[in-house]
Amino acid sequence: MTVRNASLCPQCGRRRTADPASHGLCPACLLATAAAMEDRGCPYEVLAPIEQDTQGVTYLAQRKKTPDPFFVALKIVEVGDGSAILSRFRALKPALARLQHPGAGKVVDAGSTSDGSVYIASQYVAGSPLSGMLSRHTLQRGDRAEIARQITEAVGAAQAAGVAHLRLDASMVKVSVAGGLRASVIGFGLSAILDGRLGGPDVDASALDDLLRRLDL
Repeated sequence: MTVRNASLCPQCGRRRTADPASHGLCPACLLATAAAMEDRGCPYEVLAPIEQDTQGVTYLAQRKKTPDPFFVALKIVEVGDGSAILSRFRALKPALARLQHPGAGKVVDAGSTSDGSVYIASQYVAGSPLSGMLSRHTLQRGDRAEIARQITEAVGAAQAAGVAHLRLDASMVKVSVAGGLRASVIGFGLSAILDGRLGGPDVDASALDDLLRRLDL
């Protein structure tokens, strides 16, 4: 088994930056990836990296040629069958259109670039992950109760629209305090589109119960 040097960029092998915003990539690879998306006919302008996981890199991006700024979390998929991913997105698109709730961040677009790469755009939600707040024990009981109420409503709205999350946990909840406490569940439908996972409302209901227990109300 090959052991990867954590100080080196996983794409090119150069020494990566220590900046956590780079998510393990060196500056050259970050810039090259953003520029490459421009050349491949992607309808989004890449602005900054958000995170990297086993499926690819997610960027903060903006839809091109729109009068009003529309920011998305743009995932460039590096694994899986691109045609199957797009087919699953098209199948789920009517349900996603029905999901209209301020606390439910959903997949809004998907497509392929000129070289066959697949991109998936989800609503960009600002805020801090709930998982970090819970680990630091910084939330007052009243705030935890309000977060529980908001995420329960978001999950309920998704279930009513026919959209399953399938990966619901504290890392999938963003909490913002700008203008008042606001909790948003991100990634509705993303697991079904990327992985082809199957599951009904019972899967999310069980995960929601676990999440509410973590809020310790």
